Amino acid sequence: MHVFVIIICFIIALLAKLQKNPPRYLNTFIIYILVTIVVEMVAWWFSIHNKRNLIIYNFYTTVNFTYLIFLLRSFMTNGKLVNVMGVLMVVFPVFALVNMFLIQGANTVFNTYTFLLGCIIVVTASICYFYERIKFPGAHSLLQEPAFWVSTGLLFFIPAVHR
Repeated sequence: MHVFVIIICFIIALLAKLQKNPPRYLNTFIIYILVTIVVEMVAWWFSIHNKRNLIIYNFYTTVNFTYLIFLLRSFMTNGKLVNVMGVLMVVFPVFALVNMFLIQGANTVFNTYTFLLGCIIVVTASICYFYERIKFPGAHSLLQEPAFWVSTGLLFFIPAVHR
């Protein structure tokens, strides 16, 4: 059922691409949603055929949070925050791979350490984006900025769904 929601998001993102001057990050966001759909469908196929799908989700968790760090970084204007996010784009996947292959395993358990760290980074980055927007408001209303809606969605989605 949740795959249908992701497909609807994919369609909305494609429609948003038709707008005049869509945000540059929309191209990568569309690919991200498409990858998410494929991952969910492959994991579902593994599940119905009684195969372990942990390795799929453990790798996807690394890709997912690394992309979200990249996306939130593209919303920021503060040089220090942009640099910190750039470092996290490298450090997080290294940590995730070390965790996957040396600590928790790739196909034995879900990599909760990677997941928890990714959630903390994304929620913190979303809060930093809002702080930056409050401290230095732009020319546009927040409600008209897609970055605001993406950050808001992540800020509510991550803590609510991943409890």
